Amino acid sequence: MVQRKRFSLLLQVLGMYLLIIVLFVSSAIFSIYNFKVISAEIKDVSTHTVPRMIMVKETHRLFSNALLNMRGLLLYGGGSTYEAGYRKDIGSALNEIEKLVETSTQESTRNQSEKLLREIREYQAFGDRIIRAQKANAANLAELTAQGRFLVDTINADFDKMSEIQVRFFDTKTEGMNQHIAAAEGIVTVVSFVISVLSMILAFIYSKNLIKRISELNKVIEQTGQLDLTPSSYKSSMNDEINDMLVCLETMRMQVRETVAHVQSSSSTLAAACEELTVMTEEFSRSIDSVAGNVTDMAGSATASAASITDISATIQEVSASAEEMSAGAAQIDKTAQTAVTESQTGMNLLEEVVNQNEVIANSMGKMQDATLALNTSSEQIKRIISVISNIAGQTNLLALNAAIEAARAGEAGRGFAVVAEEVRRLAEQSEGSTKEIASIIHSISTEINNITAISSATSVETGKGKEVAFHTQKGFQKIIDQLERIGLSIKEMSRSAEEITQGTQGVAGSVQAVSETASATSGKTQNVAAVTEEQAATMTEIARNVDRLAELAIQMNEKASQFRV
Repeated sequence: MVQRKRFSLLLQVLGMYLLIIVLFVSSAIFSIYNFKVISAEIKDVSTHTVPRMIMVKETHRLFSNALLNMRGLLLYGGGSTYEAGYRKDIGSALNEIEKLVETSTQESTRNQSEKLLREIREYQAFGDRIIRAQKANAANLAELTAQGRFLVDTINADFDKMSEIQVRFFDTKTEGMNQHIAAAEGIVTVVSFVISVLSMILAFIYSKNLIKRISELNKVIEQTGQLDLTPSSYKSSMNDEINDMLVCLETMRMQVRETVAHVQSSSSTLAAACEELTVMTEEFSRSIDSVAGNVTDMAGSATASAASITDISATIQEVSASAEEMSAGAAQIDKTAQTAVTESQTGMNLLEEVVNQNEVIANSMGKMQDATLALNTSSEQIKRIISVISNIAGQTNLLALNAAIEAARAGEAGRGFAVVAEEVRRLAEQSEGSTKEIASIIHSISTEINNITAISSATSVETGKGKEVAFHTQKGFQKIIDQLERIGLSIKEMSRSAEEITQGTQGVAGSVQAVSETASATSGKTQNVAAVTEEQAATMTEIARNVDRLAELAIQMNEKASQFRV
């Protein structure tokens, strides 16, 4: 099987948060970019278009003041004050119009500015002629004045045309900025909504998958706590700490399942051997009773001793054979009991491994809780970043408000700039609303992380229950081992009794032989045989009790092992 690349829970959650942060940072960068573009357009309007409009108004005002001084000079005559004022105002108007020509970027504005510059210079030269004619009282002064009026009308018309060109350009720039702001507002809203939805979907899918996998782990732990060792249907989906815990737990369950199955088989074998030994003991007891009856008959009737001796000899042979069979059965039972002790000890070792695995699971759950705490810390950091973005939006809103106030102070010339400032303020408010939605999403994610922490705590509790069950099972196995050791001692005692029975039957055979050789000593020998037979009966009674006790212990061991579902 190909080993999948490992992704720990910390890497998974950090990756999800990193993706969400990248999405939100991308949205913030896009919004900042649009803010900069709009600010650049506003700056261009405020630093170029509006000053040029003001420059045209100022030039027209200076030219009008120069005309007023010229009229004063013509009406009141010889006034050096009017002449000086005229020359000052007409010079200032020329300077302003030259600056306008130099700073104009639009072709229509530049052409109109150059035309005005030529006309004002022409009027300046014409005005000098009028001043000289007025000082000389020339006859053509009225004609020159009429021609000057026509030139003034032309200049005023060109000033009006220049104002119209600048107003149209300002309106076009303002409309473009409004359209750009509206488009940026729509795009930012859509992008923020899409990112918010994607973040919620990602958080929901990951949380649902994590809760499902933890539930699978909890289910397996509950089954183990209920002594259900049947194979689980869990399928590994990711290579992480949860998968490690499930694999370790399933390996432990498999080892315990094999040990319990072997203990059940051994206890069944031991119970069957005990039943066979009980039957053999009953048969041997009956044989002893028969020997006792024959010996009594021998003591009562000396005349029938020969025939009775023959029966006794056969019976003793049967007793000897039964004793040998019982000795062999005791040896087999002793071997089975030793095997059961060994297997029980193996079970004890496996249970110690179960306890160790539970410790590993508890440590892993502690690490997972530490990871969720680290995630809570990351969530708090994200909240602080969102707070900074919200503060920036609030400052932008305040700047937009200040810009609107300044535009209102500028009057009619700042009306378009006030519209732009209002749109910037609306965009800042929407950005602040988006940051609040993001904060709400982060709060929801923090809630899910707290739920995961609660589930981890519950899983730790279930792991503790599993440890307690394993501890009680370990104590049960220790009791079984102690009982098996006592059974082994009883079996050894039974084996020694069987050997004594064999020796006794050999002594009985010698006695019977002595009875055959001498009939006169029959009474004394039969008494010896009776005594040995009574000893054998007592020994067989003790063996029967030990065999019954061994059968009860085998049944108890089988009942303990049957509590496990394998």
